[in-house]
Amino acid sequence: MFSVYSENFYKNTKLRKQFEKDYTRKLNYIAERAIVKKTEEATSTSSLYDFCNTKLQILIEKYPQYNLPNSFDKLLILSPKEIAKIYIEFSQNKLFHNDVVNNFSQIWRKGRKIKGKEFYKRDLLDYDFFSDTIAKHIIDNEKQELYMIKTCVYCNSAYINSYDISKGIKKQQFDLDHFIPKSACPLFALSLYNFVPSCQVCNSRIKNSKLYYEDIRNPIVLEKIFPTSKNYNYDESLKFRIIPCKKIYEKPQEEFTEFKEMQDCFTIEFEKLNSDSKYYEKESEKEKGFDILNRYNYHKKEFLSYIDKARKYPFSYFLMWANKTSLSDAKDLQEAIFNSKFRNDEKMIFQKIYNDIDSEL
Repeated sequence: MFSVYSENFYKNTKLRKQFEKDYTRKLNYIAERAIVKKTEEATSTSSLYDFCNTKLQILIEKYPQYNLPNSFDKLLILSPKEIAKIYIEFSQNKLFHNDVVNNFSQIWRKGRKIKGKEFYKRDLLDYDFFSDTIAKHIIDNEKQELYMIKTCVYCNSAYINSYDISKGIKKQQFDLDHFIPKSACPLFALSLYNFVPSCQVCNSRIKNSKLYYEDIRNPIVLEKIFPTSKNYNYDESLKFRIIPCKKIYEKPQEEFTEFKEMQDCFTIEFEKLNSDSKYYEKESEKEKGFDILNRYNYHKKEFLSYIDKARKYPFSYFLMWANKTSLSDAKDLQEAIFNSKFRNDEKMIFQKIYNDIDSEL
């Protein structure tokens, strides 16, 4: 619902380049020391780094028109725009698709020697092999002015963070979702901007390998729905609306009470705000997206309680308070009741739906 990276991240080229440089340095260190071979019977070996570069050159020579990365380093930091372009070609050109899969499928990587065996079949770009280093890179940059989010990008209903388990050691409390799943295209398994910090429910239980964008054929559109893209604009494209349903008009006047006690009389829906809304709606839909409306309807009582509070303390109440004391006191009181500034400063769960409610009050 909110872009992964901050506005400052996109504007500050030096900051962004250092972030990318640190990432490539860490993964290169591992790739240059990992020994691989093409088949179990092969006698010649190479570093994973060199092997990957060789495979990239094979693809570049055959498909020069696709502007593929010419090195492992560049593959790691492909921009969302570049990933989108390559993926659209990958999904539409069967020959290119097969060549990518064949060149970036499984190899034999050297590991611990057990009963005379020391090479094991693994994915060439094996995320699990690098995952601890990748997670640490994300965690180590938490306090920098890089990230826009503290909650799951997809649902905004669960915190994503790390916590200290001992001195100098942190543990992650989030998953890194592959926006383009590894199973769909192995080429982007380690690409930094293909990673989306998310909660376990969205990443493992709901999304899995669902492709809610599979019918998109335009790379410009696909790039827009990358949560790591500066053009990601879910927040300005869809708006939560809590609207009365038919039951409320059938309810006798004397039975009207606080909204929070009338949950069955309200439903949560989306209002489309612009021409891009239909693409972001795919992210939230039930069939292939994250089933946002059904999940939010479970928390409806909480949101209705907030609206009840707004009915009890309308804006006119704070204007009256300002006349009696001061404008700053009135604003402090309003913040104490609604916590709007704190909620946005701290990027709390359900930030978007509360902001959307506030915009209607």
